[in-house]
Amino acid sequence: MRDKIIVLTSLLASLVLICVLVSPSIAFVYPDGSQDNKFESFGPRVDKVVIKKYAGLDAELQALQNGEIDITDMVVTKPWLDTLSTDPNIRVSSYGGENIFYTINFNHNNNTYLGNPEDPMYPNPVYPNPTSEVALRQACSYLIDRVTLCAGPAEGLYEPIYTPIPAYMVYWKHPEIRPNGTLENLTYPYSVASAASVLDAGGFPMGVDGWRYWDMNRNGVKDAGEDFNLICIPRQDKLRRGAAYMLYEGFNDPAIHIHWWSVEAGNPRILLLEKRYHLYFGGWIFIGPNPDYLWDLYNYDNYYHPEDPPNYGAIGNYDPLLNQYSEGVKFATNEVDALANCLAFQEQFAATVCEIPLASFSAPKAYHKWYTGGNNGVLIGDEEDKYRGQAWNQIVNEKGVGENSLYTSLNAYPGNYFYGDGNMIMRYGWKEADMPQILNPFYSSWYWEGEIINRIYDSLGGRNPMTLGPAEVPGLAENWTVGEWVDPRDHQTKTRITVKIRPDVFWSDGHPFGLDDVIYTFITLPKQLPDPWWWCFYSPIEGYYRLDDYTVDILLKNRDMWMVGYILSNIVVPQHIWQSYIETHTEQEIRGDFSTQPNMLTGTGPFKFVENTQDNLTMVRNTLYYQTMDEAVLRYERSSGNKFAEGITIAALTPSIQLRPLKIQSSWIFPASVRLTVPVTNLDVDDSCIIHEKAELLRHNGSIQTLLDVDKSLASFQVDVESFDVYNLENGQHTIRVTVEVTGGVLYDYVTANLPSELWQSILGPKTVTKSFWVTVLADIDENGTVDILDIVLIATNFGKTLGETGFKSEGDLNMDRTVNIVDIVLVAITFGWHY
Repeated sequence: MRDKIIVLTSLLASLVLICVLVSPSIAFVYPDGSQDNKFESFGPRVDKVVIKKYAGLDAELQALQNGEIDITDMVVTKPWLDTLSTDPNIRVSSYGGENIFYTINFNHNNNTYLGNPEDPMYPNPVYPNPTSEVALRQACSYLIDRVTLCAGPAEGLYEPIYTPIPAYMVYWKHPEIRPNGTLENLTYPYSVASAASVLDAGGFPMGVDGWRYWDMNRNGVKDAGEDFNLICIPRQDKLRRGAAYMLYEGFNDPAIHIHWWSVEAGNPRILLLEKRYHLYFGGWIFIGPNPDYLWDLYNYDNYYHPEDPPNYGAIGNYDPLLNQYSEGVKFATNEVDALANCLAFQEQFAATVCEIPLASFSAPKAYHKWYTGGNNGVLIGDEEDKYRGQAWNQIVNEKGVGENSLYTSLNAYPGNYFYGDGNMIMRYGWKEADMPQILNPFYSSWYWEGEIINRIYDSLGGRNPMTLGPAEVPGLAENWTVGEWVDPRDHQTKTRITVKIRPDVFWSDGHPFGLDDVIYTFITLPKQLPDPWWWCFYSPIEGYYRLDDYTVDILLKNRDMWMVGYILSNIVVPQHIWQSYIETHTEQEIRGDFSTQPNMLTGTGPFKFVENTQDNLTMVRNTLYYQTMDEAVLRYERSSGNKFAEGITIAALTPSIQLRPLKIQSSWIFPASVRLTVPVTNLDVDDSCIIHEKAELLRHNGSIQTLLDVDKSLASFQVDVESFDVYNLENGQHTIRVTVEVTGGVLYDYVTANLPSELWQSILGPKTVTKSFWVTVLADIDENGTVDILDIVLIATNFGKTLGETGFKSEGDLNMDRTVNIVDIVLVAITFGWHY
């Protein structure tokens, strides 16, 4: 079955029978096979990505062996793993698994009746229930050898896990619940003796007949009703079948001797619905990358009957700590609390063996070690010959994705050819010949379509590809913060996201990107558009406040820090392309395929779509991509994530007052004073460089003040910050202009020696970034430089309306109390007549 792009907002998971794979990974893969956790947020280095389509995985991997393609789209099967692992031209790399994990689920419910609360209409079919006892669950865990299971029955295509966090979710996975970790005891290392010991001590002694019984009254005698027979529901895939056989073998061991019954026929889901089981060999799909699913799957509030609950096994029924920690994850208001509760949850989960997490599916993907040129590196006298046969560098083996990640197409290059000269082509194989079916930023839904859309369009921010923690990598936004707002309608505290966009971004057609595009995408578009696949990112948004030309507050309907990451990582579309199109076309046309209209697929991402044919799809480097240079007018310290990410900032100096991030209060008494801060970061993770940096202030009065004009040497990933205090600023709009040019270093030497001069500026600069700020008053709502009747009219037409009501416009709510009222009128009245 083909994989679709899946959006996980609350719980898009189900216990399913699936056949998949997983294994560990790190980022840059080097020619010698070594790896590290590096990635770069600039590029692309290749000039073109050509996708070649094949009729199935076998045809695609044969093409890889033949040297027709460089990278592949899907995990390899066991026979291909054996074949490709011995091919000297192919590298097989695991990538930390997929968003799937497998587990042995225990029925915890020892109540007389089913339901939450208990309902006498539904007697508990397994009461009294021995798997409600921690000791029996711990004994079962000692009988599972995950390493042997993954290497043997599972054929090396899975990665062992010890908590209910898939292997790819590195940021959230407990670092010490693992073999050789400080909490190794919570992995329950395989030991029949340990299993027998915990059974003996935990109320499951050996009877005189040589079989274990449940000594419920702890009198040391097997009384009537203390025999038990575990109802087990295995599955047929190799991993879970192997786990069942391993556990049954342990049950049969003379030191254990537990009666069991394996349900091999019929519909196991019926037994789950009836809660008529003790152990179920299950699996969860579409898990993460956030850990809020821990509440969905394991909090006792999500157990019920007769409906179909996510928490089948009534986990948490007798464990208030587990419920507390899962609630602490789900309803956290910040990352620190979320992580602390996530780690505590995993410890409690493992200590009481709520389940036995088995493994994540972790089959590897494969790529060609050398630049193939489409013909196995054979020199044919064309412009690609210089690259053919060169080893691929900086392949980014992203967690949960693999070597075909977006970062690979951004970072990778052959040999020492750091950037292409117009002829460097990465050939990307697909196993599906009929993809993409439609290219449409709203309605593309297949995995392969997402591979195109996510290279054409960009998002406000993203996750570190090697940890997949909360969003931290700046994209179209240079910074975001998460705060709170109080809804005046219900007086509830809810989540607020303050987003500052970058000022140096252009759409691939040359049109400037701006805050209007963000507001259009997340606020206006959902009201115009038949629900796209990512509608659920919009539905939690209540409204917005535009603070200045670069900053917007996005207000959510609930307190939900997890929605922040989904909103930030969603693509942003151009208002100037889509607003008029949607207003003048039918729903059928809006839902259509735009692969024959490349102008409709205008994005801000690193590549531009060119064409789609029966055999190939072509994308070329977007020469207007905002981060082609390795220097950014941005502060980005990767070790601290987004905590200190920031672009050019303006801060009021006492006694001046900051109204908004880029608005300073005009005063009748004293002129404005500000501190201007200009950061520059060398985003190259390996090489230093020499730059020339010039910073200027273009004042409202027409004068230009030079703040900085120097040469600098920046080490790899060095952040350089300059601050300037400026006094006596007149009312009006002022602009900071920063120009950066790479003038020396390894990259400079390569570019000037090897690339056509028309490519130099996009890679070396000079690049100019401008950001405006205003000395103004809040009452100049329309920002025409005067507080006049137009500002009064805007408030009057909005008067009495509250956030969430039809027609409410936040521009008229000057004091941001979420209602346009007399206070806003007064704020305009007291500054009426003010002007630049």
